Amino acid sequence: MRHRRHYDLSRRNFLTLFGAGLMAGGAAMQAQSGKRLFAYVASWTSGPGIGVGNGGGLSVFSVDMATGTLTPVMRTGQEFDKMNTGYLAVNPNGRFLYATNEVESYDGEFGGGAVLTFAINQADGSITHVGTQPSMGVWPAYISIDNAGSRV
Repeated sequence: MRHRRHYDLSRRNFLTLFGAGLMAGGAAMQAQSGKRLFAYVASWTSGPGIGVGNGGGLSVFSVDMATGTLTPVMRTGQEFDKMNTGYLAVNPNGRFLYATNEVESYDGEFGGGAVLTFAINQADGSITHVGTQPSMGVWPAYISIDNAGSRV
């Protein structure tokens, strides 16, 4: 007979652990004005052990700070469905989200993956694509931003 262990976990600790898990799994969290918190979650569409499909891109969720409940805000459109979104980083000013596209050649021209920039709507957490830059290397593996937010 298996026994279940009961763990007392406060809401704050749950959100901390949940956020750490999201960060490790291709996600970023960004607190907006007041007590609103948004989770940005990356997904892959193809690759080793994943198969081939149209499930890539980014999803945005609103996080209920009291319960930890995630409510869908939006998902990127069809033009991003074949994107293998890997790592995410939010600019310290909270206005931009950067995402790697982990592919060998994102458009066949640059010979490498890409870094996409999305503007974050401060009111509802939604994102809008504003630009793409080649990573100049295949399968870009990591992304970070300096503390000043001036270098990706």
